Amino acid sequence: MKLSRCVAAAGLGVLLGAFPAAAHHSFSVEYDASKPVSFEGVVTRIEWTNPHARVYVDVSDAAGKVATWNLELASPSALARNGWSSRTLKVGDKVKVQGFDGRAANTYRMNATSIVLPSGRSLFSGSADDGSPQPNR
Repeated sequence: MKLSRCVAAAGLGVLLGAFPAAAHHSFSVEYDASKPVSFEGVVTRIEWTNPHARVYVDVSDAAGKVATWNLELASPSALARNGWSSRTLKVGDKVKVQGFDGRAANTYRMNATSIVLPSGRSLFSGSADDGSPQPNR
């Protein structure tokens, strides 16, 4: 009986150890490089967290309907290497965004490649090592 508990505990340890590796995905699993997206909107929320920072942007269409886009960016450390800090964007900032649409329909998710700040400064928001396509400059 004692041996079966040890085997079960070891198996559980292996399974739990695999979850962090599975949590990080490649670009092509969630986003479509053949579907570039660009828009202007207002920043409503910022998450400066690992493994990817996220920014939420409200975008109004021609009829005035608002959709909140969930933008995935690089990790905070990669963003810092690209000139970002946790205070680069502020809630209420009007921004221009370029990136690639999500594979799932009607989810308002994108992998952002660049964000133009209210000052006109454009910052690269992906990391060179995350597998995402480079933005058109």
